[in-house]
Amino acid sequence: MDEGTNVSHHERIKTKFIILDLSPVTRIDTTALHILSDMNDSYSARGITMCLCNPTKVVMQRLISSGLDESIGRENIYVDIHCAVERCFEKMAQPSVSGGMLQEEK
Repeated sequence: MDEGTNVSHHERIKTKFIILDLSPVTRIDTTALHILSDMNDSYSARGITMCLCNPTKVVMQRLISSGLDESIGRENIYVDIHCAVERCFEKMAQPSVSGGMLQEEK
């Protein structure tokens, strides 16, 4: 814990990625697509990348036909959770714009 605060070191680290596992989703309707779009916009506004993994062929076709695949970024859609987590860790290890490793939120 930091002196003078009740915030632990781990609580100060900024979230960079959210991974949604779509494996239980067999179909997706317009309402769900709008919700995913709103979630993506909300997370993006806070500097958080939303990633999707395990979409079925039917779900992926709906993501493509709605344009949501482009909004989220095809590079953020993965075939399985392992690939998604691995790639997020790789991105977190890359140098930030300031030249160092990704910094904790102050």
